[in-house]
Amino acid sequence: MLMQVENLRIYAQAYAQWPEPAYLQTAHDIQRYLQTFLTSADGAFYTSQDADLVPGEHAADYFSLDDAGRRARGIPRIDTHCYARENGWAITALCTLAGVTGDEAALHDAERAAQWVLAHRALPDGGFRHDEVDAAGPYLGDALAMGRAFFALYQTTGNGAWLTRAEAAADFIGAHFAHGDAPGFATADTTRKTFPVSQPQFDEALALARFANLLAHATGRASDRALAESALRWVLAPEIVRGHGPYVGGILLAEEELRTEPLHVTIVGRKDDPAAQALFLAAQRAPAAYKLIEWWDRREGPPPRAEAIFPDFDRPAAFLCADGACSSPLFTTKALKARLEKATSVARN
Repeated sequence: MLMQVENLRIYAQAYAQWPEPAYLQTAHDIQRYLQTFLTSADGAFYTSQDADLVPGEHAADYFSLDDAGRRARGIPRIDTHCYARENGWAITALCTLAGVTGDEAALHDAERAAQWVLAHRALPDGGFRHDEVDAAGPYLGDALAMGRAFFALYQTTGNGAWLTRAEAAADFIGAHFAHGDAPGFATADTTRKTFPVSQPQFDEALALARFANLLAHATGRASDRALAESALRWVLAPEIVRGHGPYVGGILLAEEELRTEPLHVTIVGRKDDPAAQALFLAAQRAPAAYKLIEWWDRREGPPPRAEAIFPDFDRPAAFLCADGACSSPLFTTKALKARLEKATSVARN
């Protein structure tokens, strides 16, 4: 699953950056594979599919056949376990595709999987079981993947309930995986005695730093920022970073994100207003991976982080925001796209 969803996410982002049809086609091909082979009848995602038709026999000749030829010979075994972590990965990737393209089917599949995980894997205080039964969990990977998934759903739908879920996952991580007085967060629950003692893991630490940092920008919560800083401090310890030279790209991305603000767009308007919907979709298509897209409908309560900085207009408007202040209002998708193009071209340079 990790191979599929990371490629799905990357090709969707590539299409947003450089709108080549081949990138979008590849993303849709992976989406179709997930739907055809790795989706359960009730919308959860399976874990993996074997590479070989016959276990232990290299299947190069099998994959040289077309679809009909492969189906005639049979289908490689599918692992039908439904893990919270793998579902979180898939949800995040599908949200990326939906945001870039407006693909309602991708968003529907993401939301359906999220509801399945909440019904079948959720723990009472914001965490998740890995499988139906955890022998040694809960694990950081599941809470982190689902926290990222909920945040992706929040950004893709504008529904604040998903942000609340992401906050709960972050709180669970802080309560259950802290690495004692040292920085970092362990892979398994540190409130339980285990042998050997659970330790942080490099990829999880980077992913947590980036997730918690972006979440902090959305919530304004000091606890989210503290999660991000602690995870990155562990990564940057000399004894850790020396052993991960080939992964310097991830380290640099996490460090840059923690010291800069994301591309931040807020849409102010009713969520049943087509003009506001169009602005929201245009904001999502901005070719930036590090971004915060918010949609405030005054009927739903106070603005994000209770920032009373948005003037009241008689029509929907978009604002680019930074440092607690926002741009002049942008009332059309054309104006918003032009402003986003300028902002993202400056970021690229």
